[in-house]
Amino acid sequence: MTMTQISSPIHALAQMLLHPTAVMKQVKAVRYWSWIPFLLQLVVTVGVSTLYFYSVDWSWYQQQFVLPSLSNLAPAEIEMALEFSKPSTFVISSAMTGLLFTPAIVAALAFYLSKMTQMDEDNIQGFTDWYGLCWWMQLPLVISALIGVGMIVAGSERIDPLLVLAPLSLANLASIGADSAWYNLASSVSLLGLWVMVLQYKGVRAWTKLGPLMTLLIVLLPYAVCYGIWLSLI
Repeated sequence: MTMTQISSPIHALAQMLLHPTAVMKQVKAVRYWSWIPFLLQLVVTVGVSTLYFYSVDWSWYQQQFVLPSLSNLAPAEIEMALEFSKPSTFVISSAMTGLLFTPAIVAALAFYLSKMTQMDEDNIQGFTDWYGLCWWMQLPLVISALIGVGMIVAGSERIDPLLVLAPLSLANLASIGADSAWYNLASSVSLLGLWVMVLQYKGVRAWTKLGPLMTLLIVLLPYAVCYGIWLSLI
């Protein structure tokens, strides 16, 4: 079987859909390509939230999502808070959250993988190498953002932000309402999240000599711990 040739980082982006293993092996051999998925994900993360907050019916958004969180305030304080809650305020807040939170989560995953894969004695990849690879493994989240953009453009001005930010989440697909105890957990589980896990498996396999079972355990362990703790709190 002929190995797929990856000639550039842009070509690698296109090949991630059909030939992710070949892309990851090339990323291992070529430095600095990971800037492309890194910048792409940050741009679409900020872009989709910006488009949403400047497109949504703001009066409706305030009534549905801002006022309920202000129920414990005095009328004068509520009025002041509503005056402060402008689309630009939420855009800046969302952008700062995305620009800080997303790299931090990716860094935590990279640190975890760099340590766990030391079980392969031939593995010489360090934290920065895995950090770069993790951005490639997160690429399905770009598709989620693009779906969200499509929903904003084609939908109404009164659209739930969860539908935009996590269009393929379990909460949306199973119609789990915000009043359910399972809502937050279901909102964090999505079909594209499963795709990310598959890419994580393929990435570890491509970069190490660890067997299928050990690789699967490495990939699933953090999810099992996080969701196990979450379930115990419901």
